[in-house]
Amino acid sequence: FGFYLPAIISVFVGIIGFFTLQDKPQSIGLPEVEQYFGGTKEEALNEENTPYFELLKKYIFNNKTMWILAFSFIFVNMLRGSTDWVLKIFKEVGDTRTQATIKAATVPISGILGMLTIPIVSDKLFNGRRAPANFCYLSAAGAALLCMIGILDHDHNTLTYAEKIGLFTCLAVLGAGTCGAVTMIGGICSVE
Repeated sequence: FGFYLPAIISVFVGIIGFFTLQDKPQSIGLPEVEQYFGGTKEEALNEENTPYFELLKKYIFNNKTMWILAFSFIFVNMLRGSTDWVLKIFKEVGDTRTQATIKAATVPISGILGMLTIPIVSDKLFNGRRAPANFCYLSAAGAALLCMIGILDHDHNTLTYAEKIGLFTCLAVLGAGTCGAVTMIGGICSVE
Protein backbone atom coordinates (compact mmCIF):
# COMPACT_ATOMS: atom_id res chain seq x y z
CA PHE A 1 0.00 0.00 0.00
CA GLY A 2 2.90 2.33 0.74
CA PHE A 3 3.92 2.49 -2.93
CA TYR A 4 0.51 2.55 -4.56
CA LEU A 5 -0.71 5.85 -3.11
CA PRO A 6 2.41 7.85 -4.13
CA ALA A 7 2.30 6.21 -7.56
CA ILE A 8 -1.36 7.14 -8.05
CA ILE A 9 -0.70 10.72 -6.92
CA SER A 10 2.30 10.97 -9.28
CA VAL A 11 0.29 9.72 -12.25
CA PHE A 12 -2.51 12.16 -11.42
CA VAL A 13 -0.09 15.11 -11.16
CA GLY A 14 1.59 14.02 -14.41
CA ILE A 15 -1.74 13.99 -16.26
CA ILE A 16 -2.60 17.45 -14.93
CA GLY A 17 0.85 18.71 -15.94
CA PHE A 18 0.51 17.21 -19.40
CA PHE A 19 -2.66 19.18 -20.10
CA THR A 20 -1.81 22.44 -18.31
CA LEU A 21 1.90 23.12 -18.91
CA GLN A 22 2.80 25.27 -21.89
CA ASP A 23 5.39 24.34 -24.49
CA LYS A 24 7.09 27.67 -25.16
CA PRO A 25 6.94 31.19 -23.70
CA GLN A 26 5.34 32.38 -26.96
CA SER A 27 2.35 30.11 -26.36
CA ILE A 28 1.28 32.31 -23.44
CA GLY A 29 2.18 35.64 -25.04
CA LEU A 30 5.73 36.12 -23.72
CA PRO A 31 8.70 37.11 -25.92
CA GLU A 32 11.20 34.55 -27.10
CA VAL A 33 13.96 33.71 -24.63
CA GLU A 34 16.69 35.05 -26.93
CA GLN A 35 14.85 38.35 -27.35
CA TYR A 36 14.22 38.63 -23.59
CA PHE A 37 17.89 38.10 -22.70
CA GLY A 38 19.24 40.20 -25.56
CA GLY A 39 20.54 37.38 -27.73
CA THR A 40 19.74 36.73 -31.36
CA LYS A 41 17.82 33.88 -32.91
CA GLU A 42 20.83 33.04 -35.07
CA GLU A 43 22.93 32.38 -31.94
CA ALA A 44 20.25 30.06 -30.61
CA LEU A 45 19.92 28.21 -33.93
CA ASN A 46 23.71 27.93 -34.13
CA GLU A 47 23.72 26.37 -30.66
CA GLU A 48 20.91 23.97 -31.61
CA ASN A 49 23.03 22.64 -34.49
CA THR A 50 26.08 22.13 -32.25
CA PRO A 51 26.77 18.48 -31.43
CA TYR A 52 25.63 17.36 -28.00
CA PHE A 53 29.13 16.45 -26.83
CA GLU A 54 30.41 19.95 -27.71
CA LEU A 55 27.66 21.54 -25.62
CA LEU A 56 28.41 19.14 -22.79
CA LYS A 57 32.10 20.01 -22.95
CA LYS A 58 31.42 23.76 -23.16
CA TYR A 59 28.83 24.07 -20.38
CA ILE A 60 29.57 21.14 -18.05
CA PHE A 61 33.07 19.68 -18.33
CA ASN A 62 34.84 23.05 -18.48
CA ASN A 63 32.59 24.69 -15.88
CA LYS A 64 34.34 24.88 -12.50
CA THR A 65 31.12 25.79 -10.68
CA MET A 66 29.33 22.66 -11.91
CA TRP A 67 32.20 20.47 -10.67
CA ILE A 68 32.14 22.13 -7.25
CA LEU A 69 28.37 21.61 -7.05
CA ALA A 70 28.72 17.96 -8.10
CA PHE A 71 31.31 17.19 -5.44
CA SER A 72 29.42 19.09 -2.76
CA PHE A 73 26.27 17.17 -3.66
CA ILE A 74 28.15 13.89 -3.16
CA PHE A 75 29.27 14.87 0.32
CA VAL A 76 25.90 16.29 1.33
CA ASN A 77 24.25 13.03 0.36
CA MET A 78 26.86 11.10 2.35
CA LEU A 79 25.88 13.20 5.35
CA ARG A 80 22.22 12.66 4.59
CA GLY A 81 22.84 8.91 4.46
CA SER A 82 23.73 9.00 8.14
CA THR A 83 20.03 9.48 8.90
CA ASP A 84 19.18 6.03 7.52
CA TRP A 85 20.10 4.42 10.85
CA VAL A 86 17.83 6.59 13.00
CA LEU A 87 15.14 3.99 13.54
CA LYS A 88 17.69 1.35 14.55
CA ILE A 89 19.42 3.76 16.95
CA PHE A 90 16.20 4.61 18.79
CA LYS A 91 15.19 0.95 19.02
CA GLU A 92 18.59 0.15 20.52
CA VAL A 93 18.20 2.84 23.19
CA GLY A 94 15.03 1.17 24.42
CA ASP A 95 12.19 2.79 22.50
CA THR A 96 9.33 0.76 21.12
CA ARG A 97 8.94 0.57 17.36
CA THR A 98 6.16 3.20 17.48
CA GLN A 99 8.20 5.58 19.63
CA ALA A 100 11.25 5.11 17.40
CA THR A 101 9.20 5.76 14.27
CA ILE A 102 7.72 8.95 15.67
CA LYS A 103 11.17 10.20 16.68
CA ALA A 104 12.65 9.20 13.33
CA ALA A 105 9.99 11.32 11.62
CA THR A 106 11.83 14.30 13.07
CA VAL A 107 14.41 14.15 10.28
CA PRO A 108 12.09 14.70 7.29
CA ILE A 109 9.84 17.11 9.18
CA SER A 110 12.76 19.29 10.24
CA GLY A 111 14.15 18.81 6.73
CA ILE A 112 11.06 20.54 5.36
CA LEU A 113 11.75 23.41 7.73
CA GLY A 114 15.35 23.53 6.51
CA MET A 115 14.25 23.57 2.87
CA LEU A 116 11.84 26.42 3.51
CA THR A 117 14.23 28.54 5.55
CA ILE A 118 17.54 28.31 3.68
CA PRO A 119 16.50 30.56 0.77
CA ILE A 120 15.26 33.17 3.24
CA VAL A 121 18.49 32.95 5.25
CA SER A 122 20.50 33.22 2.04
CA ASP A 123 18.58 36.24 0.77
CA LYS A 124 18.12 38.17 4.02
CA LEU A 125 21.31 37.44 5.98
CA PHE A 126 23.81 36.93 3.15
CA ASN A 127 22.37 39.25 0.46
CA GLY A 128 21.61 36.45 -1.99
CA ARG A 129 24.95 34.66 -1.63
CA ARG A 130 24.26 30.92 -1.47
CA ALA A 131 27.62 29.55 -0.32
CA PRO A 132 27.61 31.11 3.19
CA ALA A 133 24.08 29.82 3.84
CA ASN A 134 25.13 26.34 2.70
CA PHE A 135 28.18 26.53 4.94
CA CYS A 136 26.09 27.50 7.98
CA TYR A 137 23.51 24.76 7.43
CA LEU A 138 26.11 22.08 6.73
CA SER A 139 28.19 23.16 9.72
CA ALA A 140 25.12 22.82 11.93
CA ALA A 141 24.40 19.38 10.44
CA GLY A 142 28.01 18.28 10.95
CA ALA A 143 27.99 19.51 14.55
CA ALA A 144 24.72 17.67 15.17
CA LEU A 145 26.19 14.46 13.76
CA LEU A 146 29.27 14.82 15.98
CA CYS A 147 27.02 15.41 19.01
CA MET A 148 25.03 12.27 18.13
CA ILE A 149 28.26 10.28 17.95
CA GLY A 150 29.28 11.73 21.33
CA ILE A 151 25.95 10.80 22.90
CA LEU A 152 26.01 7.27 21.48
CA ASP A 153 29.74 6.73 22.14
CA HIS A 154 29.28 5.16 25.55
CA ASP A 155 26.90 2.32 26.43
CA HIS A 156 23.88 3.58 24.52
CA ASN A 157 21.53 1.05 26.11
CA THR A 158 21.47 3.20 29.24
CA LEU A 159 20.77 6.67 27.87
CA THR A 160 19.33 9.17 30.30
CA TYR A 161 16.25 11.21 29.48
CA ALA A 162 18.44 14.27 28.79
CA GLU A 163 20.61 12.26 26.38
CA LYS A 164 17.52 11.02 24.53
CA ILE A 165 16.28 14.63 24.21
CA GLY A 166 19.77 15.63 23.00
CA LEU A 167 19.71 12.85 20.43
CA PHE A 168 16.25 13.93 19.29
CA THR A 169 17.42 17.57 18.97
CA CYS A 170 20.52 16.52 17.04
CA LEU A 171 18.31 14.64 14.58
CA ALA A 172 16.17 17.74 14.05
CA VAL A 173 19.24 19.89 13.35
CA LEU A 174 20.72 17.18 11.13
CA GLY A 175 17.52 16.97 9.09
CA ALA A 176 17.20 20.73 8.66
CA GLY A 177 20.87 21.18 7.81
CA THR A 178 21.15 18.43 5.25
CA CYS A 179 17.80 18.97 3.52
CA GLY A 180 18.35 22.72 3.40
CA ALA A 181 21.74 22.23 1.77
CA VAL A 182 20.37 19.66 -0.68
CA THR A 183 17.75 22.19 -1.73
CA MET A 184 20.38 24.85 -2.37
CA ILE A 185 22.97 22.65 -4.07
CA GLY A 186 20.60 20.57 -6.17
CA GLY A 187 18.16 23.31 -7.01
CA ILE A 188 18.88 26.98 -6.54
CA CYS A 189 22.70 26.97 -6.84
CA SER A 190 22.72 24.84 -9.98
CA VAL A 191 20.24 27.17 -11.68
CA GLU A 192 22.28 30.25 -10.88
